[in-house]
Amino acid sequence: MLASTALEFEEARRLKQEEIIREYDLWNDVAKSNEDLVQLAESEKAVDALKDLRYKAEEAKLIMELAGMDSINYDFLKQAYTACVSVNKTLDKYEMSKLLMEPYDMEGACVTIESGNEGIYSKIWAEKLTRMYIKWAEKQGHKARIVEKQDSESGGIKYVMIE
Repeated sequence: MLASTALEFEEARRLKQEEIIREYDLWNDVAKSNEDLVQLAESEKAVDALKDLRYKAEEAKLIMELAGMDSINYDFLKQAYTACVSVNKTLDKYEMSKLLMEPYDMEGACVTIESGNEGIYSKIWAEKLTRMYIKWAEKQGHKARIVEKQDSESGGIKYVMIE
């Protein structure tokens, strides 16, 4: 199973990070210590997420098997669907955390949205898009704030910069 292989990899990475931290005095190089502690925390988070994923996948498989045996019971199908959605969400979170593992990914990001000149609909869409990005960032645990904003006279947004 892919989750088991990824889990083994992440556990090995966590153990390596723990070993690195044990080998030297954390007070000698505070910047490196902070970096190593952040990497250890990320490894711990990944291991926990993969263990949770494995558990949810096994639960979903069991519920699907039970639903297959009792073709009339819709409660099992509903449970199986819920379990599969839960597995999918956990997997998506893990994939996103793996995508954002590069050194500069811990830095902030700027999103700039400019509406077109095609009337009010593009300005309203820009406003909706801004709200969507801010909600997404907050849902992911990031802090989002509007740095610069230019409202349209007729409603909506002409320009916005989110940090």
